[in-house]
Amino acid sequence: APRPAAVSLVHREGAAQSELRIGRVAASRATPDYAALAVLNTALGGAFVSRINLKLREQKGFTYGARSAFDYRRQPGPFVVQTSVQTSATAEAIADVIDEVQAMGANRPITPVELARAHAALTRGYPRNFETADQIARAVAQIGRLRFTGFLAWLVWGLIHVAFLIGFRNRALVLYSWFWNWLLNARDARLITGDARVDIERASPGRF
Repeated sequence: APRPAAVSLVHREGAAQSELRIGRVAASRATPDYAALAVLNTALGGAFVSRINLKLREQKGFTYGARSAFDYRRQPGPFVVQTSVQTSATAEAIADVIDEVQAMGANRPITPVELARAHAALTRGYPRNFETADQIARAVAQIGRLRFTGFLAWLVWGLIHVAFLIGFRNRALVLYSWFWNWLLNARDARLITGDARVDIERASPGRF
């Protein structure tokens, strides 16, 4: 059974704004509804003229901007709406976001005008998905039904990044740096700022 909705509040005395993150576990990258969800999200909160942004920014003036997005992963990833609103409007903004999300699948489905606008935004903005080497590597790692993971995914990512470097010298230096770090067993460092009494091992990053 689905878990009941939960609210987590990080208190900051005298804060002028509230940072809102509203979401739930949604779909994986392999979902057959990937294209339909892309269009739906564009109309709901993925564009400037989307419902959520128009409601919170244009109609009510609560925020400079609001957006929603699906984070597709191998397993079902989160769907999240994020925005910053004036503190006095926090409760009303949360209610408005939930209303818009629920209405899209109930009494106010996507309209023909919204559908055409979403199609246009996605198709015209598609080339921007391949502007950087990182974006191209991600796309290559997800060709068709292929899903590269582990060392193979890293290898694809690395080769594409090296190929986009200008000049043999730059490519050789990057490859040498990677090999040296691997040889020395270098590891990333992570800085966690917070209350040391919190049990990190028992934290549940998948919950909202």
